[in-house]
Amino acid sequence: MWKQLERLNKSATEERIKTKSRERFLSKALFFVRVEGESMWPRLVPGKRYFATSLMKPKLGSFVVFRDVSKNEVMVKQVVEVRDDAYVASGTVPWSSTHVVPRSAVIGTLLLHRR
Repeated sequence: MWKQLERLNKSATEERIKTKSRERFLSKALFFVRVEGESMWPRLVPGKRYFATSLMKPKLGSFVVFRDVSKNEVMVKQVVEVRDDAYVASGTVPWSSTHVVPRSAVIGTLLLHRR
């Protein structure tokens, strides 16, 4: 009887570890991003939350979520050029800034429907 209880306990513990591992993976794979500022208007609305994923590689025209270490903030910009080691990303309004984003700084890509 003790061996059966030990096996059940071990099985339950392994299942909890698998579940936590799945939750950790999903929390990194899918996440929300709240847009602040108007540099992405009208495609992205300030104050609105968007789904993002770390599972998709950014492509030309997609919206990339990245960490800007010089300003110590997370930003969302549209990819306007794809390079071997980086992405060039910019806002959708003429006065927005352009960033060269190293691939290592990319956190994810927004999940938006195409128009």
